[in-house]
This record gives sequence, structure tokens and C-alpha cells, in this order.
Amino acid sequence: MNDNPLISIIVPVYNAERLLPACVDSLLAQTYANLEILLVNDGSSDGSDTICDKYAAADSRVHVIHKQNGGVSTARNAGLDAMTGNFFAFIDSDDTAEPNMYEELLQKHRESGADIVICGYNMICDGYTRKMQMPIDDTISRSEYFEQLLTHHGDMLLCTIWNKLHLATPGLSKLRFIEGMNNTEDSFYSIECYSKAEKLAFCEELLYNYVNIGNTGSLSKSNFYDIRVKFNEYLRGVLKRELPGREAEADRVMDCQDEVIKTKLIHRAYTNNFPKPFPLRFRSVRTILRLSTDYREKLSALMIYFLPRRLYLAAFRIFASRIEGN
Repeated sequence: MNDNPLISIIVPVYNAERLLPACVDSLLAQTYANLEILLVNDGSSDGSDTICDKYAAADSRVHVIHKQNGGVSTARNAGLDAMTGNFFAFIDSDDTAEPNMYEELLQKHRESGADIVICGYNMICDGYTRKMQMPIDDTISRSEYFEQLLTHHGDMLLCTIWNKLHLATPGLSKLRFIEGMNNTEDSFYSIECYSKAEKLAFCEELLYNYVNIGNTGSLSKSNFYDIRVKFNEYLRGVLKRELPGREAEADRVMDCQDEVIKTKLIHRAYTNNFPKPFPLRFRSVRTILRLSTDYREKLSALMIYFLPRRLYLAAFRIFASRIEGN
């Protein structure tokens, strides 16, 4: 590979005219300049298509793919089909990248030889910013990743796709998102990527800015919980395949995660001011207390079960602010 490899950055765009310029500007301002920026307009009706075309006319690194609306998975797949880079990455159209993001990730790859490099990010939500640092600052093998996932599930799942740089190996570049699935599609894709990687490298810098603007559609769909359960069953099978002889431990972890899903969905409903999707039963809390090794999962389950929404949110904000202060 040459000293100036091409990085393809795939940006799915759908009715994003308000925040899209900040996203694209953050890519054009990167300290690493050899980029192929693929704006995939997924049938926008708000003027996003015109914004995409203006950027392409102004900078030869920007390429636009116009397609009929089919959902974010089809848009990302269209970008994967069109990319020509030695590396590839994703960014959502309402987010931004720090100016040195891709230079830092590429340097980490050069130092580690990893197939996937993962960085920390800033989660901007409801007027505050949470610093989401990586649980480790190291390079590990695929088997070591799944070993840590089995032991520290909540910390090591790492299924966001936009804070990563992927080497375009045959195994990784051929993977595609599940079309027709617009919830948890990134989780399935990420775990498949980890299964195809030889090494993963983690970068401690916070290089991506994720703007959580809420998603009423995701929580209102009746099958959202079912999709999360389906992902857990898929992950259960991956853990058993990657770590033979650890089947009982994999079952324990995933039985617990089936219950943790419920607390996470209630948390999302509370923080986005949506109706509570379902009551949390004490048997779910008891399972989490018995099987989880993560004190945050245990504390969250107890708080959701015993506290009304307002008290839960107040307690969560205090807890989150203390984490930020450490």
C-alpha cells in the first residue's frame, strides 16, 4: 500500500438539509486530504439533493449517488458498492468529525496493522455532551475481542459504525448491511466485521461528534424489541462459534442481555420523552442482579424499577455528570 492511501467515507443522506453542510464541511476540513466522500442521497425531498450536488461541483473529492428511498441500509450498501478506497468509513449526515479524525485513525492503523481502528466520540444529547471513551487503548486479536465481549459485554459491544476506519480487505469490503432493517442494522454489521478482522486497534482520542436528535420512529415500531432480541440470539451464536467450549458462559451473558434490553428501551423512552414501552418486571431485575457483571446495568435496572420517570432522569443526570468529572 502506498504512503497516501485513499479513504472512502460513506454518508447516507435523507432529508438532512439543516445539518448536512456541517457534516460535509467537517470532512472537507480534514487534515488528511486523500478522501473519497460518497454522499448517498436516499430519495430526499427537502433540498438535500441540491446541497449534495453543490458540494460535488465545488470539490472533486465529493461524489453523489442519487437513489430512490430505500432506507439507511440500502444507502450505505450503495456507498459500499461504489467505493474505491484502500480504507472505508461511515459518517451520519447529522454528525461531524474532528479535523484530525482520519489522520489519527490512519496513523493508528500504521502503528498496529489492525483491520479496524476504533476511536472514542462525543455524544451530544439534550443539551449536554458525554465523552464516550474506548474501554481500552490497545491492539487486540479477534479472539481477544470476543473473549472480552464475553466478560465485559456492555463495554465491549461497540456496535456503532461511524467511529471506525476499516481496511478494505476482501472479507470486510464484501460485507453488506441487512436491507429492510433500519434498527440495529449497525449492530449486525459491526459484529460481522469483527468476525472478519484479524486485529482491532483502539484509539483513546474523542474524534467523532454524534448528535442524538431522538428518533420517534424507532421506538414507536412494535418490532423494535423483537429485533433487539433477534440480535441477541445472533450474537449468542457468534460467541459460541468464536469461543468453542464457552457455550454455558455465552448463554449466561446473553440471558442477562435479553433482560438488559428492556431497561435500555425504557431508558431511551424516558430520555426522549416518549411513553414507557412496557413495564419492567421484577424477575427481569432479579436476572440482571444475578447474572450481570456490570454495576451500571444493575444500578439502572434498580433505578428504573423503583423510581418514577422524573426521579430516574434526575438520578441519571447526576450519575452521568459524575462520570464526566472523573
